[in-house]
Amino acid sequence: MIGRFGLGVVSDKSEEYRRNAMVCESMSHTTSSENIRASWLRLAESWLRMIPTDSSPEEAFDATLRSRATRQEDSKRSH
Repeated sequence: MIGRFGLGVVSDKSEEYRRNAMVCESMSHTTSSENIRASWLRLAESWLRMIPTDSSPEEAFDATLRSRATRQEDSKRSH
């Protein structure tokens, strides 16, 4: 299945949810309104909570960010 936002092939629901969270996180950077930014980030967290996992939503979010093309580590882990 092709992702709705043109992000490539979605292999399963968990990956689809991660990709949706990435879109929401990206959208949070497109507004100057703190309220709208917070809403996008809450929506991203909601997508991540739908993923069955033993990790917290924050850990899942960090994993999603690390999976981006930059392959950068979470800043908290590098200090």
